[in-house]
Amino acid sequence: MNEFIPDAHEGVRSVLSCSGAGFPGMLAEAPFFSWKTCGLEGRQSEYRLIVSSSREAVSRGTGDVWDSLWVQSPDDTGIPYGGSALESNRDYYAAVGVRSDVERRISLSEPVPFSTGFLDPSEWKAPWLCAPVASDVNPMFRRDFSLTGAPARARLFICGLGYYEAYINGTKAGDRMLAPSWTDYGKRVCYVAHDVTALLKKDNAIGVMLGSGWYSNAYCTPRPVFTAQLLLEYEDGSAETILSAAHNGWYANNDGPMRKASIYIGELYDARLEKPGWAEYGFDMKAPSSGVWKPAIETEPPAGKMAPMTEEPIRAIGEIEPVSISEINGTAIIDFGQNIAGVLRLAMHAPRDTRVRIRYSELLWKDGSLNTGNLRTAQETDEYICRGGGEEYMPRFTYHGFRYAGISGISGLKKEDVRAVVLRNDVAVRGRFRCSNDLLNSIQRICVWTESNNLHGVPTDCPQRDERLGWLNDLTVRAEEAVYNFDMSRFYRKFLMDIADGQGPRTGAITDTAPYRNFGGQPADAVCSSYLVLPWLLYMHHGDREALRRHYGGLAAWTRYLESQCEDGIVNYSYYGDWAAPIAGNDAESYGSGAVSVITPGLLMSTGFLYMNAALMKKIAGVLGKADDVKRYEDLAASTKDALNRTFLNREKGYYGTGSQAANVFMLYLGIVPEELRSAVMQNLVKDIRDHGTHLTTGNLCSRYIFDVLADGGQIDLAFELASQKTYPSWGYMLANGATSTWERWEYVDSGPLLGMASHDHPMYATISGWFYSYLLGIRPLEAGFKTFAFKPYIPKALQSAEGAVKTTRGDIEASWTQEGGRVTMKIAVPFNSLCCAMLPADGKVAVNGVTRETQKQNGEAFIMLESGRYEITELFNN
Repeated sequence: MNEFIPDAHEGVRSVLSCSGAGFPGMLAEAPFFSWKTCGLEGRQSEYRLIVSSSREAVSRGTGDVWDSLWVQSPDDTGIPYGGSALESNRDYYAAVGVRSDVERRISLSEPVPFSTGFLDPSEWKAPWLCAPVASDVNPMFRRDFSLTGAPARARLFICGLGYYEAYINGTKAGDRMLAPSWTDYGKRVCYVAHDVTALLKKDNAIGVMLGSGWYSNAYCTPRPVFTAQLLLEYEDGSAETILSAAHNGWYANNDGPMRKASIYIGELYDARLEKPGWAEYGFDMKAPSSGVWKPAIETEPPAGKMAPMTEEPIRAIGEIEPVSISEINGTAIIDFGQNIAGVLRLAMHAPRDTRVRIRYSELLWKDGSLNTGNLRTAQETDEYICRGGGEEYMPRFTYHGFRYAGISGISGLKKEDVRAVVLRNDVAVRGRFRCSNDLLNSIQRICVWTESNNLHGVPTDCPQRDERLGWLNDLTVRAEEAVYNFDMSRFYRKFLMDIADGQGPRTGAITDTAPYRNFGGQPADAVCSSYLVLPWLLYMHHGDREALRRHYGGLAAWTRYLESQCEDGIVNYSYYGDWAAPIAGNDAESYGSGAVSVITPGLLMSTGFLYMNAALMKKIAGVLGKADDVKRYEDLAASTKDALNRTFLNREKGYYGTGSQAANVFMLYLGIVPEELRSAVMQNLVKDIRDHGTHLTTGNLCSRYIFDVLADGGQIDLAFELASQKTYPSWGYMLANGATSTWERWEYVDSGPLLGMASHDHPMYATISGWFYSYLLGIRPLEAGFKTFAFKPYIPKALQSAEGAVKTTRGDIEASWTQEGGRVTMKIAVPFNSLCCAMLPADGKVAVNGVTRETQKQNGEAFIMLESGRYEITELFNN
């Protein structure tokens, strides 16, 4: 998978940050500096930031736009920009220098380019255009133009809804797919910038092809639309702007090859209707083969404000070859061996008029044919009508979730003719985890694949059926896994805006899904603490204080709403609770095909998340210096804790609610349990796990929390047994039944009453991956941006080793441990300007790189502090 971020986009405020925060309307690459290879040791003593108008200037160390000069400070993220006002549509170059307290030499970064978009919304001048006829065919637009001089720089700013592809002289601008980002178009509409300088000639043409995406449907309500501004700068200093405008040379065609383009249904592409040369200068629009081209007309713009696309674009990040091709009843059944999100790329030689049908599925029936029952109303079908001869087809404006594809209409397919193309937001891979247990490594693999398959503008719940939405309940626990495995810093900043866009201005209630569409409700279920969890994770993992500041009002409003819905301190509603636990513990008649728990009270879960919100708001208020709010949220947490214990705690028997695993786990995880009863509640939890044959009875939320609770409660070996369980319900059971991504529920479902909610590619049970990093590997941030971090592995007797890495803004943290004969060896690489707190199971002496050191002790735990460098720590563990 692609580990690079070729072009970032940022639309925040004037902040330059070593962690990648940027300037208003920033496009192209965001400044990102990592000290992984700078060679410095120790801690940062000074920094210098410069921004220049040319690469040459910044390479000389000249900051003609801004020079912070040398600043004595250890800070290396979130440094406020203090230079001259930036201009719209300009290219800039940034660099940073640092001095170490160990070495006085200077390390200066390579220049990092970035570009601005429109800093003032009024600078977007282009009207929106649509085709002049009503049709369910996706339209094409074109315009010829000629240059008046030698081009020095050209930027095409464009937004096409639902999706667009732009062409200059027949060449596609950029490599994005499914652009722009999906948003609530009534609140925010994203534009994209393309550098098209190299595509220009003396005489030119712009072509735009639109897809329906999330904006329009088969009934053309509303029609696909676009707006574009081409800003041309000439070598003689003159400039010119070409706008999408009626009576300005723009023509539309509604008889092109893209006959249908739907997220849920798929594409119908008729290659016989292609217009060769349609996006090239001089195309004859009156020729019989060109179809009917009419002047494009202006249409009312979407209500949302224009904003730059801020997260990494969706791209084709890889291809997968077929494992096998078989034939059933004239249909080629292709197995790619891996459940993915994407499309097929198909090469073929077929007579003109041949209709090729591609159907996608996650499952097969026993006879080897496609089983599409869990797709519900989604058709997941692409069709291609051949023009004749050698041709290749890859869908443009849809995507699918699948392991299998059935292709009919052509015969004799060979493996080299077809590839599965993986599509997702091109977020960088951030983490790595492996251990000595093959089953856990396989679980990690399917967790990573599942998260990857569900990054499509929003963190989707599944990539295949008639849903594919950003559910906030799952995200409450899912987000931790995601930030360890991928760099979600820009992706989650964008999604936080989606949540905020849907928040009720009067009540402060958020929605279950964002952008809000088709499923869920408003107010959201109270378990949707993801609105608070996301900015907190951005702060702790990336040092992004700005996300906390920007969304503080919204986070407070959501917490205030839940507080307002309390009766005697208990939140008075619940929809999902600990969702989709093993079916025996659920109401078979409930929604989600029987996914609502009957063993864990929904109001306990709802009120527990009010407590979580209050605890997080206290932390966030502290970071932002809001002392009065700190006290208020401390009081709210205390009163909510009292209400939970008053309502759900059975003091005599030492359990919560009905005594279910989820009820006890959640209260232990939150710290609700009175100290004198913690042992009893933990014993009841352990007993229930054993009574169920060392299996979980938990759902989407508490299946994540149970592992932390067991490890922190001295039950790491039991936690490992649960994680490595192979029979139902478990991750091992999924793998034993052919899973290559995690399922939506613990049951294997290919038919029957559970089929209405049975995705085989759903990230809510991929959350265990976060535990692998934070507990088995033992890497956790203690201060924002891993300025200080813990290396505290929990080591089960049955696991011999673990190793992994996490990329941070300061560099890579690499960690490993091995145990043999009761002796554990721990290794850790600490990046520049970071401090590691290596936690040890016993006090005394340890060998650090062969040198004996005394441990320190606090709160009963032994530790040593390590500055930047590589260390091997040897300690005798008494297991």
